[in-house]
This record gives sequence, structure tokens and C-alpha cells, in this order.
Amino acid sequence: MFLGGITLFSIVISLAGIIFVSFKALKVKENSYLELSLDGPLEEKTIDGVQSFLNPRPSLRLMIETLDHASQDPKILGVLLRLNQQSPMGFGQVQELRNALKRFSKKGKHIVVHCDTFGENTSGMTAYYLASAGQEIWMQPIGSLNITGLGIEIPFLRKFLDDYGITARILRREEYKTAMDFLTHEGLSSQNREDLEKILTTRLKQMIKDVSQDRQLSPSQVREYIDRAPIVKAQSAKEMRLIDQIGYIEELYAYLQRKIKAPVQFVQFKQYSRVLPKLKRGNKIAIIYAVGPIMRTSERVNPLTLESVVSAEEVRKAFEDALKDPQVKAIVFRINSPGGSAVASDTIWGAVEQAKTKGIPVIASMGDVAASGGYMVALPAKKIIANPATITGSIGVYGGKLVTDAFWEKLKIHWQSVQVGQKALIWNSVKEYSKEELEAINETLDQIYEVFMQRVSLARKLPLSDVRNIAQGHVWTGDEALNKGLIDALGDMELAISIAKKEAGFKEGEVMRLETFPRETAFIEKLKLFLTGNSSVLSLNGGVYEFFKVVRSAFKSTIIDSLYSPLAAYFESN
Repeated sequence: MFLGGITLFSIVISLAGIIFVSFKALKVKENSYLELSLDGPLEEKTIDGVQSFLNPRPSLRLMIETLDHASQDPKILGVLLRLNQQSPMGFGQVQELRNALKRFSKKGKHIVVHCDTFGENTSGMTAYYLASAGQEIWMQPIGSLNITGLGIEIPFLRKFLDDYGITARILRREEYKTAMDFLTHEGLSSQNREDLEKILTTRLKQMIKDVSQDRQLSPSQVREYIDRAPIVKAQSAKEMRLIDQIGYIEELYAYLQRKIKAPVQFVQFKQYSRVLPKLKRGNKIAIIYAVGPIMRTSERVNPLTLESVVSAEEVRKAFEDALKDPQVKAIVFRINSPGGSAVASDTIWGAVEQAKTKGIPVIASMGDVAASGGYMVALPAKKIIANPATITGSIGVYGGKLVTDAFWEKLKIHWQSVQVGQKALIWNSVKEYSKEELEAINETLDQIYEVFMQRVSLARKLPLSDVRNIAQGHVWTGDEALNKGLIDALGDMELAISIAKKEAGFKEGEVMRLETFPRETAFIEKLKLFLTGNSSVLSLNGGVYEFFKVVRSAFKSTIIDSLYSPLAAYFESN
């Protein structure tokens, strides 16, 4: 009881502090810099769990909106971007944030970046790629530039499974659908290697092109420096013009004070983002998110990984609610998903198709990845927009199971079964597929694959023969997808919103609101749900999810990552 009382008291005090900070008015003074520290992965949308109270992080969308607003604020001189935590970011997200920083600097604002080191025994490629959008880059004296290129390592478990009597019986459509190769192959297939090399090469070219422009270097110089990396001496990095200054954050603060020749206020980005003006009237553009693997489940969290998933029913309901709102004139559908359940993807496809039927334009905006089912759900959209680095395509399907009969025999465990119906145990892992069961599985895969290709053909106005060549499970970067006719334009979410505004008939200067569906929970309502436990993810009980996220993260970094690289799954895109 004593410990419980202390815990409850701590929670109440924490919430009171959060409420106080939330409602405290921020006074921005003249000569202010926004200070933005990227100390964790970027969320596509605002999270709802206990973490939204105890460790709120701005979403990528809010970050971009805040930068755009600050670019118009005469009291804001610039942004101090701190990258010390080397937060993991996808290339698509980096490109969107770079675009926002570029718009910010075009308004005459100053961007200065500080990083202790670009990678320590790890790659600093994405961090430096983001930093290169700044006008000044600072690095600590012992920092180094680990801009060593792009690579990927994939563990293959075929021999391991063979030793334990486990067979991965995976069927696929077609040969480039390689996400499960780590179970079925002893090494990289020629198809797997071809796609991975293509993606890595294309992304490196994009990075070299952008960095060379930002740092006023030739592409050949940047490539030479990448091949020479890691650049372990900060002075060498400065002489190569890859960074501008060597110093600690305290020295950077003092430098800005001297440069402005007036007292400089450093405003925390989170605080500034809370005072953005919110429109209460006018027509709307709805924003609907599909972030994570696509599943039929009604839960927002994968019970195995405790990570966000796309609930097909939740997305369907979001479209339904947006279509019922007479003020919604267009929808921006933000997708950051490697795919998942074919049935769940079909549910979402139907919801987008319904919006099309009702005359509400849907503009799909793709983040880091929109592949397989993540690409299928975008097809009914009027326009599909992707970043140059977005992983998309993967038009294909696979299915199957792990067959464990020999494994149980090794353990001297003997399974017996009783069934009524020829295929009653088709999904049972203890037994191999029968000939009839394999025929049924193949018929299912053929059906899904054919429907997928027909939908691509119809939506993208491509001959079915061309789609068959583009498909085969191939993955493409955004610029390749544009050349193949799979998307309409290269750009970020800002471009998607701009197109949605035009398609909806908004006039120049007309008031337009952006509203997320499902509607974001208000702060007081969040507090109510948290205290009453009426939400599985936003309650004291839901805090168990948050606790196990931390435990899983620690376990995953030491054990799981050694068995299966998430980066491999990311590139192969299910």
C-alpha cells in the first residue's frame, strides 16, 4: 500500500506538471532560435499511449508544420538542430524534413546543426544527410564522419532450421518476392541481391546529389569522401568542407550570441509547437494515416512486437467518418507500411475506393515505405506521391508455414490428430502440406496476385503485360517507381496537401483546415481515459504496453537483431 501510494502520488504530481506546462503561455522574444533535438525515432503521427504524457515527441507532421510556421515568425531567427542521439530515421523521412528545412532557409532563416559525432561504431549516413541541409555544421573535436556508404547484412536461417528439423514451406508470386528468403535460402539469391543493390545504389546517388549541392562540392568529391570514410579527424572533415566548425554545444551557444550581437533566446521546439494557431472554422482536408504492418486486428499494437500496426478496421472507419463530415473536401492518405494481410489491405482498398465513388479526391502520400499491401491501398487514390527514396512496389504475394514434424520427432514428442474434413489441419505446423492442400494454397496466391496486378493495371492505366514485368515482387525507389508509372510525382506530404487543395477546388488564400481522422484525442479527454482505464493504450493499464516496449527494445538490440535484421525486412518490404 505504501509503494502504491507513492506511485499514485508520483503520477498525480507528474500529470499536474504536464498540465501546468501544457497551459503555460510561451512568450517568444526577439532574436530567438528554435532548438530541436532529435532524440528518438520520428513518429509519423502523434502517439496516444502513456508515452504521450511522460515523454511526448513531436510527430514528423507537427515538426514540419512548426518549421513552416516559424519561417513566417519575425521573432524566430533560425533553428539549432541537435543530432547527438543519432536518432534512427528512414531516408524518406529525412528527405521530407530536409525539404522543410530548405523552405525555412529560403525565408531568410538561419539553420545551424550540432552533432557530437556522425556515427560511433555505426553509420552516420542519414544523420549527415539531414545535417547537410543546414547552412552551418558543427561537430565536437573527437567526433568523426562515419559516412561510409550504405550496406545491409541479412542472416539466413535455412541450415539452422534444417538442423532442428524445421522446414519453411513458403510459396510466392513471384521470384523477386524475397522477404522470406532468410528462412528458405542459405544465402542471397540473384534476385534478392539485384533488388538490394539497386535500392542501395539509387539511394546513395540521391544522397550524393543533394549533399554535393548543399555543401558546394562536386558529386565526385562527395563519392571520394564516402569511399575514404570513416573520416576520424574533425579537422580533416573541415578541410574537406563537409563541416564548418569544430566545437562543443556551449561554444555554439556563445558563437550565436556574438553573431547576433544581442541577447538570444533559445526556445525548445516542443514548447513552440504547442502554441501553433488552430483554425476552428472553414472547410477541411482530412489526413488519414496507415503506419506499420497492415493487420485485420482491432488493436493498435502488435501483441508480439508491441509496435504500431495498421488496423484495417480503424482506417476504414477513419475514411467513413471523413466522408460523413460535410466540411471534408479532400483526403490525404499518408502511408508508411511494408504491407501485411492481403484481406486487411483489401478492406482499406475498399475504403479508399468508396471515397473515390463519392467524389472526394484522395491523394496518397508515401513515407519511407509503401510496398506490397502498402502500395495496393494507395491505388484508388487520384494521385500517388512518393519521396525519391520511398520503397514502393513489391507487387506480389507469399504464403506458407513452418513445418515442424521432424523437430518434434527430435524431441521425442509424438503428435496425433483427428480431423473431419480433408483440409481441416491445413494450417497446422506439425504436418506437411498434402498435394490437395498445396493446390489450395497456390490457387489462393494466384487469385491474390492476379487481382493485385489487375488493380494496378486499371488504376495506373498500364497494360496488364507491362504490369506483369513491373511486378514479380520487385521493389523500387520512388524515382524508379515514377519511371515505371507506379506513382504520379516525386514529393513530400506538403506536395500531397497542395495537390489535395487544388483537387478540392480551394481558392488562393481560402481558409483550409487540416484535420486528422480518427480525430486526435483532446488533452483533457486523454487525461480522463488515462485515469479511468477506458482505453487499452491510453491508461494506467495500457502503461504495461509501454513498459514492455522498453524491455523488448533492450532484448531486441542484443538478441533479436542478431537473428533477423529489421533493415532486411524494411528493404524487402514483405
